[in-house]
Amino acid sequence: MELFDRIQSLEKQVHLLEGKRQTLRKQEEQQEKQMIQIDENIEHIALKKMLLEEASEEARESGKNVLSETCTNAVQIIQGPKTRVDMELANKSGQATATLFVENEDQDGNLITTIPTEGEGGGIADIVSLATFFSLGMLAGSQNKAPYFLDEPTKYVSKGKSDNVAKFLTEMMAFSGKQTLLVTHDAVVAQAGDKVFEVQLDADTHTSLVTEVTN
Repeated sequence: MELFDRIQSLEKQVHLLEGKRQTLRKQEEQQEKQMIQIDENIEHIALKKMLLEEASEEARESGKNVLSETCTNAVQIIQGPKTRVDMELANKSGQATATLFVENEDQDGNLITTIPTEGEGGGIADIVSLATFFSLGMLAGSQNKAPYFLDEPTKYVSKGKSDNVAKFLTEMMAFSGKQTLLVTHDAVVAQAGDKVFEVQLDADTHTSLVTEVTN
């Protein structure tokens, strides 16, 4: 009788352990499925990341080409056909960077490369900055309806280039289709506007006198 009881007790333990084993086996199968799903998710994430990086690189390259061509056109309108602007893209500490270079051809046909922000003469930095500003505005798309406000945008450009500056501004404003308010001390550059107003300070009253100038 005691032996029978022990056998029954062992039988119950076997059934209990078998139940636990089956439960653990189901949990193991579920975890294996989860691991497979995780691996698939990791693969999908890696693929998405790769596609995103490729798309971003393509977008950066397209943006680079647009900016380089726009800046080149601007510089050539003002400075002449022997000047070209190029851009170098890089990644520093996880941040995308861009450096603009100006290429000039001297009288002997040699190519001289400089960086506009490092003291390039003739107001090249102003021209490049202005062209980049217009380009970014165009890249933002037609949804950006904000007008342009330009305060002495080409004050460091040689005075002898005023006609070319006015031509460039006229073309860019017409192309963008946006209202533009330009502040300048250069009467020639001011002629780029459809309407021109002269602002003078009255020394006696310390008030501004605004007069429309007829082109």
